Amino acid sequence: MSSKNSKKKHFFLFYRIPKGNPAGNPAESMLYYISSRRKHMQGKVEALRCKIMAEIKNGTLPVNAKIPSRNQLVRKYGFSRSTVDRTISMLTAEGRLGGKRGSGTFVMPPSDSGIRKLFISGYDEHNIGYCMKERFFRTAECPVPMESIYEEDIPLHFSELTAPGSAVIWYCPSMYSLHGMRVLEQAGIPQLLINRNYLNYDSISTDQTATMHDALTWLLIEGGRDLAMISYQPTPDRPYLYDRTIAFFECAAQLGGRFGTNAIHCREFLDPAREIAETGRILFAGSINARAIAVLHFDLALPLVTCGLTYGKMPGRDYLLMCFDYVPSLLNYPGVCLVRQQLDFMSHEAVRWLAERRRNNTEPFREQIKGELIIHPR
Repeated sequence: MSSKNSKKKHFFLFYRIPKGNPAGNPAESMLYYISSRRKHMQGKVEALRCKIMAEIKNGTLPVNAKIPSRNQLVRKYGFSRSTVDRTISMLTAEGRLGGKRGSGTFVMPPSDSGIRKLFISGYDEHNIGYCMKERFFRTAECPVPMESIYEEDIPLHFSELTAPGSAVIWYCPSMYSLHGMRVLEQAGIPQLLINRNYLNYDSISTDQTATMHDALTWLLIEGGRDLAMISYQPTPDRPYLYDRTIAFFECAAQLGGRFGTNAIHCREFLDPAREIAETGRILFAGSINARAIAVLHFDLALPLVTCGLTYGKMPGRDYLLMCFDYVPSLLNYPGVCLVRQQLDFMSHEAVRWLAERRRNNTEPFREQIKGELIIHPR
C-alpha cells in the first residue's frame, strides 16, 4: 500500500470517530467508537424486535404465516439490512420465528404457553430475593423457578424476561417502568402489578376510593365537617398520590366536608422541617384551629403531630387525625385513624394470579382490596 493511500485510510478511520469522546489516544478513541456503535445497534435491534412482536401479537403476522423477506422488512421499517438480520436471528433463537429450507421464515406456534419461570421486580437493599420470596410464597411453594430483579435493572434483562414461558410480577413499580412493561406486553409476557394500577395491566391494588370513604367518614363524624389536608404533591416518584388525592377530594365532597382558607397544604416539602413548621403554625396557631386533619403520606404524619405538641395541641383532645398510611409510632395516640394496606392479602391474590395464568386463563385480572382502618379508642 502506498504512503498516499495509507494516509487516506487513516483519515477515513478517525474522521468517523464521534466528536467529544473522552479518549486520549487513537486506540482508546477507536474502542469508544466501537462501544458507541454497538449500543446504537442494540437499540435499533430492540426497536425492530418490538415492532415485529407487536404484529405477531395483534394477528397481522399470525402463527405459521410467512414473514416478509429481509429486503421487504428493510423497506417496510426503514432499518438497515444488518439490523434486520440481527433481529430475525434473535427472534429465531427465542423460538418466535423458524425457517423452512428454501421457503422463507415463518411465525412459529408457542411450544409451551405455560409459565415456566417467574421474575419478581422489587426492591430491598439487603436481600431482594429472600424478601420477595417470603412476601409471596410464605404459605405455599412457588410452582416454578423464581428470580428477583431490581426494578432499575429490568432493561438489562429484557432478553431473559421476554423469553417464552416467562412471567413478571412488579412490586410497587414506578411510572418510569412503563416503557419496560410495554416491551414485555409486546412480547406477550404475563405481567402483574402489585399496589399499582397503570393502564390496562393486571393488577392488585388498594381500593383508594372505598378506603378513603370509610376513613373520611370516621374523621368527619369525630372531628366535624371542617377539614384540613396535608400531603406531598403527586409526582412520578409517588404515583399512588394521584389516585389518593383525587379520592380524597371526591369523598370529601360526597360526605359534606368543608375547606376554609389555608386548609389545604399540598406541597413538595423539599425542606421538610421548615415547611412542616409553617404548616403546623397555620393549622395549630392560626385562625383555622383545625379539628379534622387528613394526612395522605406517612412521612408527614409524625412530624405534624410533633409540631402540634409544641403548640400544646394533642390528638384526640384538640383535633382528630386520619393518616392514609400505617405509622406504628402513632398507634398509641388517641384520636388517630391509620390505614393499613392489605399487602399480605395482595400476596395471596398474586399466587392465585400465577395459578390462573399457568392454566392459560387470559381473562383480565384487576383486584382492588379495601385497606384496614386502625383506630385507637379515645
